[in-house]
Amino acid sequence: MKDFGSVLRYHRVKGTRPQGVMRRWGVQELAGACGVAESTMRNWINNVNPPTEIAVIENVLFGDDPAGDDPTYAAWRRELQAAHAEARKARKAGGSDERLSDGSGNRATGKAPPVEARFSRLPARVPTHFIGRERELAQIATHLLSAGDRVATVILFGMRGVGKTTLVAAYADAHRADYRVVWSIRGEAALGTCEDLKELGLRLGLHLGSQDPSVASQAMLDYLAQEGRGVLLIFDNALNSKSVATFLPRGGECHVVITSNSHAWRNIGTPIKIEAWSTELGARFLVERTGEHSASSAAERLSIALDGLPLAHEIAAAYCEHKDVSIGDYLENFSANPVRLLSDHRHSPVEYYGGIAVTRAFEMAIEAANQVHPACGLLMSYASHLPDGPIPHCLFTLGSSYLGDFNGAPFTDDGIVEALGALKSFALINDSGLTSGSIVNDDRRVPQAMQIHRLIRIVSINYGIKSHYITESPEDTLIDVIKTALGKCDFFDNEPMDGRTGNYNTLIDYLHRLDHSADFAKKLSPESKKYLTQKYEEHVRNCQAWPH
Repeated sequence: MKDFGSVLRYHRVKGTRPQGVMRRWGVQELAGACGVAESTMRNWINNVNPPTEIAVIENVLFGDDPAGDDPTYAAWRRELQAAHAEARKARKAGGSDERLSDGSGNRATGKAPPVEARFSRLPARVPTHFIGRERELAQIATHLLSAGDRVATVILFGMRGVGKTTLVAAYADAHRADYRVVWSIRGEAALGTCEDLKELGLRLGLHLGSQDPSVASQAMLDYLAQEGRGVLLIFDNALNSKSVATFLPRGGECHVVITSNSHAWRNIGTPIKIEAWSTELGARFLVERTGEHSASSAAERLSIALDGLPLAHEIAAAYCEHKDVSIGDYLENFSANPVRLLSDHRHSPVEYYGGIAVTRAFEMAIEAANQVHPACGLLMSYASHLPDGPIPHCLFTLGSSYLGDFNGAPFTDDGIVEALGALKSFALINDSGLTSGSIVNDDRRVPQAMQIHRLIRIVSINYGIKSHYITESPEDTLIDVIKTALGKCDFFDNEPMDGRTGNYNTLIDYLHRLDHSADFAKKLSPESKKYLTQKYEEHVRNCQAWPH
């Protein structure tokens, strides 16, 4: 037999009302209809201190004429009466009958949670110098607080070190009055997720019916499906939507925020991309964090060098404070040897993976992407030698076969597409567009392209050297990749009769960009440099001779 609380909870969620009307009851609404306080109703639903009589509850749910009940309503009324009689009997026999469903339909002894209990476990400390992000905080609040009586889920996604975890901690702190429980859950692996959900149940005072975290976590989710109002769950650093889907509340009024590198979450909730800081915001942080208010110009230049990555800004500011050096001195040292400073973990915030360095954070992302496709590390290492700016996908989808096999994974077209997808899912590359000022690319369509953050480029180049991915002249190898790609298309490939540019034009235009990138071109052999210049001049002549 179901306990009284379970029966009452069933009818609240089902929305049982007289004359066959079914509309889910809010706890406060049901309490008001029964003439009791909301806390009293929550106790009844949790099978704590059941009422001495239930005539009012019966009238509210089923109507005031038992003789007029249809068979279903009559059965429901008898079930509620029997469950109430059993609860009263148990209370008289042994004191209180404080029992709670363990999620499997069984009754498990244990104290139910105090309804007014408030506690929180945040994923990180909100920094003293937390600045900006007003727009993102407003977006989170809009999506969550306007959800009404249903589960609301928001996903904050972006590259490592961009401040996703800090942002959700700031939201939870700012809205602590809106929640009775805020609970951070490890999202990286199923075992950690289960253990944290189980721990939440224990903190609430629930007896979940099993010591097995996987069983206990599902019982906890069953509880939240009924009593999730005022609860904010934070799944931090989730791998992807598939990895956490089975751990999300299946109903109720719970709020959920997920942080992840992956961008593909629309089947779960509302994704919000978290971008790096603007130069102005990064400079403002550096000045406020170091207290060096006269260094705004140096702070702007350093923010540009750090490409707006909040984690790198915090580490730089901490370094300046602990070493008692100026922002300008740090910028000079960074320009001379960025890898050394990015690899220094001593000034990284301890909340970030226990205080790992920027280099290790991005190396971990590359290693994770390599588990999805073993070409990812090699692809990142070579792509990072290209100049800053958008890189056309077709450069690698058509030309990477030149690089040969790696770890037994051939660079087929499909394989490279999969590798690019893996790199995007770990936020190592971003989608980008190509713009052009040349005569060969005046199309209205923006070709697919990727862009790599400046600090990820630095780390990827160093990672490629350590992993022995890179040849002695990666720039010359990349020219050979372009040659291979151009060999798979020609001047008339997707000729622009419909206003679109084909792969050939896209590659030629990119080749022209490489020729005009002084830092890249100076590293080329004379043969590669000659090829760049002659190939572009040949294409210009073809364009001029082609009848329009």
